[in-house]
Order: sequence, then C-alpha cells, then structure tokens
Amino acid sequence: STALRFSSPLVAMASITKEEVAKHNKADDAWIIVDGDVYDVTKFAGVHPGGTQILLEYAGKDATEDFYALHRLEVLDKYQRLKKGRLADAQGPAPKKASEVIQEFSKVPFAEPSYLQGFKSPYFNETHIKLRQEARKFFAGESMEEALECEQKSTAPSKEMRKRMGELGLIATVQGPGPHLKIPPKGLCGGVVKPEEFTYFHEMVVQEERCRTMCPGYEDGLDGAVSIGLPVLLKYGSDWMKQEVVPPIIMGDVTCVLSITEAFAGSDVAGLRTTAVLDSTGENYIVNGTKKWITGGMYADWFVTAVR
Repeated sequence: STALRFSSPLVAMASITKEEVAKHNKADDAWIIVDGDVYDVTKFAGVHPGGTQILLEYAGKDATEDFYALHRLEVLDKYQRLKKGRLADAQGPAPKKASEVIQEFSKVPFAEPSYLQGFKSPYFNETHIKLRQEARKFFAGESMEEALECEQKSTAPSKEMRKRMGELGLIATVQGPGPHLKIPPKGLCGGVVKPEEFTYFHEMVVQEERCRTMCPGYEDGLDGAVSIGLPVLLKYGSDWMKQEVVPPIIMGDVTCVLSITEAFAGSDVAGLRTTAVLDSTGENYIVNGTKKWITGGMYADWFVTAVR
C-alpha cells in the first residue's frame, strides 16, 4: 500500500494510498491528509492548541478544507517532521513552504503594485520587476529567519547579514541615483539594473521590499541608520571621505549614523547646543556637547554630527 518515490535527487518520500490513510483512524494511530500530504498526528494530538478531540475527528480523512479555514500556510512549515509521505493520486506537486511562497509575486488582487498585475505604467519597466524579485529574495528569504530572531531578542542585525546586503548592492540602492551605485563590484543585485539606469523608482521598489520582514527594528538596523547618515557624506563630504569612508559603508563593512538629536533640544535643530571649534592647527575640529537617541548609534562606526 506504500512505496517510495523521489521528490528530488536526495529526498525520498513515501507514496501512500487513501485506503492506507483510512486505516489510521484511532486515537493511538491517527493520520490526516492536508493538501495531498499525509501527516502522522498521533503524538501531536495531545498538544494540539485547538484540543485533542477536534484533531482526532479527522483521523484517517482529508482535512484540507477545514485546515485552511483555521490555519495559515506557515503552520505546516513548523510540523514537517510529522509528514509520512504524499498521496499516490495527489493532484500536482507538493505544496510549497510558506517561506518559499512569500518570496513570489502574489496573484491576490491589490497584494502587489498594479504594474505587476497586468496594468501598464510609464514609470516601471523590466528592470524594476527584476530588482523587486532579487530584493524580495533577500528580505523575505535570506534575512527572514535572522530578522524574526533579532526582533524577538531585541538584538542588532549580524555583521554578516549587513555585508551580504552590501554585496548585493542593496545598501547602495537605498541612497538614490548617483556614482555610489558603481561601488559594489558585482553590480546591483547581480546586474539586474545598471547604475546609469537607476532612478528613484528603483529605490522605492527596494524600500517597499525591505518592509517584508515585518520587523521594523531589524529593518532599521540593517540600513535605516545608514540611509539617513550616508546621504550627507554623498552630498557634502570631502573627496577623501567619498574615497575612503563611503565605499566600506556601501559594502556593509562599517555603518554610519546621523547624529542630530540632543538631550536638551530633542530633534529641534535650531536648538542644538553641540559646538565644533577649529583647533590651533586649523585642520581638526574639537566637538563638545551631547547626542542622544541616535538611530543605530549603539554599534555605529561613523557619526555624521550636526554641530554649531
């Protein structure tokens, strides 16, 4: 009644008939079907959040319709260990994991920008679509697990993830158009858009996708602070700053933050008390004052500081 089939070159999955599933219909031996996959819920039933009995009512049966009426897709991702196999006559391939689905473009009306759902736009072209795909792979894929962990533990993003963001050119893309886009050696997300083609609509695409972790603290930790500190260097920085300081920031090796807020003035720039006085050499400034509540300041390498 069961056989082995291969869903990939390395993974063997049992092929099970509905008749076989129907035999496992008791409290001490309970299998259910969800989306063509067969799960052994015998031990899990006792700790089922919705209660034991309601789960056992589906023992030996297909619970797909009622399961999705009460659960999100990602619930299945948590219990892959309970999977026994797949129905021999299941229609189509096995369902994708939620972690894979969230990286794809949705077909749900209004879940995506209109130009991705059949409407024409004079502002977006194929480069915007490809950039969105690559940005989504990073924010909803590569960084998602770390984002959820950091949000739960109130910790900063890892240096490795920030460097990965720099390697992809994503740190560069959230600074808008400019020469800095040529810094990442592998291009912007592998070259899906050229620096000379890049517009603020491309930046908007990346800013929209960075929200997909649904962890605002983590998102700001990755690039929020840099996004407000680095533009000052790009626009007003001296040549040596642009040559020596900017590239490591763009590549995610170091971070910079914007230091405006003060204990006495808050974000009232007109009320700043911090001063900068040129020293006797005429080359360096001596800065005195306080800065407080600086986004990203706890682990920053460079501080772009507002002074009098």
